[in-house]
Amino acid sequence: MDAQEIRTDTPALPFCNLKLKSPKPIDRAYPTELRSIGDHLRKRRLELGLRQREVALRIGVDKTTVFNWEAGTASPSLHALPAVIRFLGYDPRLTPEATGLGRLIRHHRQRQGLSRDALADMLGVDPSTVQGWERRGHRPWPGLHARLAGVLGLPTAAAEAGTTFGERLRTARLRAGLTQRELAKRVGVGQQVVSEWESGKRAATGKQCDRLSGMLGHCPECPGHPPTTR
Repeated sequence: MDAQEIRTDTPALPFCNLKLKSPKPIDRAYPTELRSIGDHLRKRRLELGLRQREVALRIGVDKTTVFNWEAGTASPSLHALPAVIRFLGYDPRLTPEATGLGRLIRHHRQRQGLSRDALADMLGVDPSTVQGWERRGHRPWPGLHARLAGVLGLPTAAAEAGTTFGERLRTARLRAGLTQRELAKRVGVGQQVVSEWESGKRAATGKQCDRLSGMLGHCPECPGHPPTTR
């Protein structure tokens, strides 16, 4: 056979079917720690494969603003914060430890882009009252808990967090349209006892809790306590 003869009956080797697979390198700009809202924004943007200009259009700001947020030289304004949270799909400021009622009020207020003055106007209170809730740990009057839950979208349990048995009892009694005397008569105690419950001078016993549950639909001593079957 001629050494220069080319054989055509040899099957081709299957190297062309091989595919090289390896993890896609992580973008150098991808944040390793999420310390600020800008870090959360950059992480979400890179996950979606978007440019800062595209994120800016979605949020309703300019590209420079997004750049400054991600660089940590600025933070979203109260006006822009709701759109930022919608883009992220969560509120990065609402950490597990932010469970106090004051912090929850502040987070949910800002999440809706409301100033203290605006929230105070919606609730019919002074702005200093809202500031007292958020910064000084003051508790809203019982009648405002339900209104706060409605305006800010707070869960009922969160709206009642930190309240005393007496405050919850008074709120439940007023919702039921009962006076202290009427509730006392139905529960089988004196009006003075109900007054002391609401002022925090006395706590209800187990049997009294069952009676309160039957009268009010739940026991204010134990939020969420189911009504007693009668």
